[in-house]
Amino acid sequence: MKRIEDLINHTENLKVPEGRSKSEIWADLQNKIGDDTVKSKKRFIKHPVFYYSVASTIILFFSVLFFLSYKNTTEIFVQAGQKEKVFLPDGSEVIINSVSSLSFSTKKWESERIVDLEGEAFFNVKKGSRFTVKCSNGTVEVKGTIFNVFSRGDVLEVKCTEGVVSVISKSGKTKHLEQNLGVKFNLDNNIGEIFSLNDSNTDLWTNGQFYFDNVNIENVFKEMERQFDINIQFEGKTTRFFSGYFTNKDLDRALNMVCSPMSLSYEIENESLVVIQ
Repeated sequence: MKRIEDLINHTENLKVPEGRSKSEIWADLQNKIGDDTVKSKKRFIKHPVFYYSVASTIILFFSVLFFLSYKNTTEIFVQAGQKEKVFLPDGSEVIINSVSSLSFSTKKWESERIVDLEGEAFFNVKKGSRFTVKCSNGTVEVKGTIFNVFSRGDVLEVKCTEGVVSVISKSGKTKHLEQNLGVKFNLDNNIGEIFSLNDSNTDLWTNGQFYFDNVNIENVFKEMERQFDINIQFEGKTTRFFSGYFTNKDLDRALNMVCSPMSLSYEIENESLVVIQ
């Protein structure tokens, strides 16, 4: 109480500044109080924006999570020097070659059996609804069969070892293959000539043996690069063609199997570089 009495006594001695009335001073005081109130309100405006930003971030996070869960796509990539066997949701078996990728949707599998392939793979498909292999160079459709698909560069080659296969090239041409028949499409031959399979051109690559029938030598060396995870520097003529095979068990032996009949020499400079001339 004593402090309040002192305050009252002190204010009684206060004087109004010269040239200004009490009403003018009181009006200025009210304006200042109003300004402070507005400033105080402005400081609190930032808080809802912050909370909205946090809420938006959380919603976006769970939306992406939901999308990925819904998409539910399986993607498989096989590194150089490797091959991998996988089983699809219906029990179909796929052997994927080196430097090849395979993807499919497990969410939609029951309604549509579709896989995307880049590279090479050997399929043993369970009987059922239509089974589709999509490649950059064309499409392969079956219902239940055993076949091989090679799609690299501008080449699409399909070999059917059991059942019936329909092959649609990138340009829309369709070929139907029965057991022990194959077809090859490329830029030079978009007609898609059908050929017969034999012991030398069936898909023995799954056992490490790679056969070639009049194939450009550069493509042979590209396959060797994939199988041994190496770089080959070829200094010879790229217009030559090779018929024969190599195995992926030993690099030196594989090089000899290809280079010797072509009268080519080679040198293994290190673990990752081979020079051929």
